Amino acid sequence: MLNWWKKWVPPAGKTSTGDDPLLMEIREGAERFRGWVASAFPGIDPKTCSAIDHALAEYPIPSDGTLPVGLASDAACAFGEVLREQLGGEWRISDLHGPVIAAPGGVAHGRLVPLAAIERKALHPREYSLEELAGSLRERLDAEEKISPWPGGTALDAFTPLQGKSNAEALEAAHAMAQDFRAQWAARLGSPVALSLMGVRQLDRFLRTHFIACFLEEGDLVRAGVFLGEVGRGLFGGSWDFTQGEEPDLAPLKFPELDYFPVGRIFKMMTERPDGEPLDEYLRLIPSARRELAGGGPPQA
Repeated sequence: MLNWWKKWVPPAGKTSTGDDPLLMEIREGAERFRGWVASAFPGIDPKTCSAIDHALAEYPIPSDGTLPVGLASDAACAFGEVLREQLGGEWRISDLHGPVIAAPGGVAHGRLVPLAAIERKALHPREYSLEELAGSLRERLDAEEKISPWPGGTALDAFTPLQGKSNAEALEAAHAMAQDFRAQWAARLGSPVALSLMGVRQLDRFLRTHFIACFLEEGDLVRAGVFLGEVGRGLFGGSWDFTQGEEPDLAPLKFPELDYFPVGRIFKMMTERPDGEPLDEYLRLIPSARRELAGGGPPQA
């Protein structure tokens, strides 16, 4: 995630009402981008999705898809303002994503992440269409509104049943949370996700659909991370340790040779988009990492 995207923002929960600095900064970024578009591509309405698509497709983006920080952030501001005009909602700071459009289309638990769309556009400048994405979001929001939301909550809310536990008590609590996550999955998607590598592949595909239009809160990601860790523990052993404090992403699944951080891996996946390593591959590395590190110090994965 771009450091700029978080460096200046107000505290979490601050919304875009009145003349608060968040909305003012977003508007300034959008205007800078529109000014550049109007100057570089005369005759194009700089306030449209098609203008953003055209400008980024023509910009000489390096092969690794890395846009200059200022251009990426300003483009995200401009695209977000288009989405807000089309779908409603308000700018808000998410602890997970930074600036997002909260409650788009009236879906209270929904968030749109404009920067994620710009990042994807930068990777596929001529193939990926922001205009098509914007046109598809209304249907996505309507579908989500018909389904009961995930339990949600903060990361600490979800972590509370685990916090301070170790040994057998930790294993029991983690297993119970993984089973709850499977039941929540079934309530929304029709059948429980398998507690297996196949289920982890399902989870990976599902989470990737929430990079841009996200309907998960931090608490849901903690539960998903514990599910991921329980699959790894079932396959390769290990023990949970939830005595590390109040940060669930630092709770390790411990092996003699190394510590694994499944919850942290989920958070990294959702904030460092796009992330190439699938979650099942993350688990498959456990045996080879243990063999390689046998007799050495305990690195962290």
